Amino acid sequence: MYPVLKNCRIRGNVGDFYLQNLKNGYIFKLEDLQAKILWYCNGKNDISLISKKFYQSKRNLLSFFQFFKNENLLDLSKKQINNIVFPLPLKNPQLKEVQIEITGKCNLWCLHCYGRSDFKKTARNELTTKELEELFNQLQELNIERCFLSGGESFTRKDLPILIKQLAKRHIYIGGIFTNGTIYREDVIKAIKKTGQDIVFLVSLDGHSSTTHNFLRGKGNFEKTISFIKKVKKLGFWVTINTIVTKRNVNYLMEMYKFLECLGINRWRVSIPREQGECIKNKEIVMPNNEDFFNAYKDLLKYHVENKTKMKIQLSSIFKTEFIKNKCYYLYQNTNSCCEYKRWSLTIQSNGNVIS
Repeated sequence: MYPVLKNCRIRGNVGDFYLQNLKNGYIFKLEDLQAKILWYCNGKNDISLISKKFYQSKRNLLSFFQFFKNENLLDLSKKQINNIVFPLPLKNPQLKEVQIEITGKCNLWCLHCYGRSDFKKTARNELTTKELEELFNQLQELNIERCFLSGGESFTRKDLPILIKQLAKRHIYIGGIFTNGTIYREDVIKAIKKTGQDIVFLVSLDGHSSTTHNFLRGKGNFEKTISFIKKVKKLGFWVTINTIVTKRNVNYLMEMYKFLECLGINRWRVSIPREQGECIKNKEIVMPNNEDFFNAYKDLLKYHVENKTKMKIQLSSIFKTEFIKNKCYYLYQNTNSCCEYKRWSLTIQSNGNVIS
């Protein structure tokens, strides 16, 4: 019998190997020997060969393989199949995640945008479809676990369905697509469905009414964004809402919490605007009073803990639902950096520049 991995890839390096499910992004921690054995499950090597090479009994191997077979991540073929080429393990420090700004173009003019001037510069010399495909080849060689697509506004890029297809073809899990939710495209949805990946939409929404949301995003955009959210939720996609706390919405965050619950939102990320870009120009009408947003955070946290709602929340760098689930709260430890989000990741701008 020939064991062959499917719908997954081995990631990481010595001491930190794991198997990633390419459908949902979930990972299974592996010991070094387990990772080496699975690397040989490429359709070319039978159990006898693997047994001899790693000094493991066939019985133990079959038991080990059965776990992944039950997870639909491995098949036991009676015949040898085409050899699957797996990326080689890399040395530390490893790069796990890349955020790709596929465009600097945006269809909105937001009062708090931190990077409008940078986006304009990068948009003048955006990577072509062919250049992005070459970038994807490099990410594949580096055995990158996942990527996120952002902008500007991701949905303004005409070749977005092609980019989604090409990433999936290279076994790179698309963790999510950032969008303002004002553009809905059937061709993009179809492309995502064909990948078989459970892609998350990270949608910007800054209020539970047009009054609060359109203050930042512009007239008529609240209705478009809510329509987008309802459509993708109906299709079974997970939705994360990104909200910027402003003077206009800081006193209505509890109402927004309950509004998002009714929409069936999976995660709500709340943060304070960055004092850069457009936010500097509009600071007086955008930035909330410190006491107001701390009180708002306190009310949100109290409600979330007491009601144990299905929707997960993340309040800037202060709190996220996983702290309760894992019964572990920390900001900085010796094992992580002061900005853990960037420890294993970097961002590639739409013109190809790399920032970290």
